[in-house]
Amino acid sequence: MIVVYDYFPRAPTLLEKYFSQTNRGASLEDTHIPESLLWSFVIQILSVMKTIHTSGMALRVLDLTSIILTN
Repeated sequence: MIVVYDYFPRAPTLLEKYFSQTNRGASLEDTHIPESLLWSFVIQILSVMKTIHTSGMALRVLDLTSIILTN
């Protein structure tokens, strides 16, 4: 199997952006993730999962380090 994907150099992961150790020392206002953004993440992740499963493949591991943020 060959997997092809876009390359985004230095794109932060979801873990780095919102759950890293450097963000844990920040105030609650600085680390707050708006509900609309959370729903956007959920919809996009579920869409990817549906596409993978519809094509007959399985998603074995999904964690915050494998989700990159491009915008």
